Amino acid sequence: MPNSSDECTMHDIDVVQRIVEYFLMHEQQQPKLGRFNISRLLDNYLAEISRDPNLSITKFQVLAELLPENTRSCDDGLYRAIDTYLKTHPSLTEHDRRRLCKTMNCEKLSLDGCTHAAQNERLPLRTVIQVKFTRTLDPRT
Repeated sequence: MPNSSDECTMHDIDVVQRIVEYFLMHEQQQPKLGRFNISRLLDNYLAEISRDPNLSITKFQVLAELLPENTRSCDDGLYRAIDTYLKTHPSLTEHDRRRLCKTMNCEKLSLDGCTHAAQNERLPLRTVIQVKFTRTLDPRT
């Protein structure tokens, strides 16, 4: 019988982490063609596993931070995964919600992502303010 809730998740997070790390290691030797595809793939995976009530915030955060900063051109997929995680884990402390939201770059949210995040009651107040501030400075708005 597993001792921790991490071992009871519905997905094998460690395998995906190793695959992404392997990809990134070998991708450094190849042209940078696959970076945006891997970010979209990983963000969709994060959105899928975020529904697992036994997924620890640490496992989620490690995967979310696995890719280099310049890999994601847009953080909407990551925001969607974070929002789903927050829905599934409503008892997270304010500290944990802030910790989770730090993985997202508010400046890389689309206008739709900013609009949704600015009204999202699950997000920590600090993140909502950051989204609103980013949105007011964004020439797209």
